Amino acid sequence: MKSPRFSVGLTIVEFTLLALLTCSPVCLGVEQTAPVKALLPTDLDGLRGERGKKVSVEGTIVLAGESKSKTVRYLNFTKDWRESVALVFFVSVGGEAFSMEKLQSCVGRKVRATGVVSEYGSNVQMKIDSWSQLQPIR
Repeated sequence: MKSPRFSVGLTIVEFTLLALLTCSPVCLGVEQTAPVKALLPTDLDGLRGERGKKVSVEGTIVLAGESKSKTVRYLNFTKDWRESVALVFFVSVGGEAFSMEKLQSCVGRKVRATGVVSEYGSNVQMKIDSWSQLQPIR
């Protein structure tokens, strides 16, 4: 038995394949996210230009620390925190998931961090709410 043809001369299978090949992911109901811009952690001007947007930075963590009030912990890509974006971890959000021991284990490792860029005073930072925002790079 022959497959029925649409008025354009295509079988149902041919029509379906054509629709799948030419249809955008949006019309198929597939959610797509825009690619995340990747910057160097020391590109402070570039990062400031992306303030409020989700970006990725890649580099080697050189320092882990904690605020005097012990409410904020951080990872830095440079010894001088003013020379790179700081990855900030709020203890009120992550608690002991962001313990100093866990943060110290990141020192010396190359990572890709993804998050929204913000500024605290004149310091560029990226808030980390989950370990899934940090990916090791080999």
